[in-house]
Amino acid sequence: MAASASTLLDAGDVTGAFAQLRLIELAAPLEARRPSVRALTAQVAELRPDLPGLSDYAHRTVMTSP
Repeated sequence: MAASASTLLDAGDVTGAFAQLRLIELAAPLEARRPSVRALTAQVAELRPDLPGLSDYAHRTVMTSP
């Protein structure tokens, strides 16, 4: 799914890429915290900081467990 998000970002579909990132979080929450996926999240946030739910998603996925 991360590859799909990356491909969508490369194609300019930021909303679609974010949808893929959210699917990653639902299917494998720890995967969403991998550096490569976090980098994709940062790209989405840079391009479309106004996407609904993005701020909460970013907060959840960059937080580390104690």
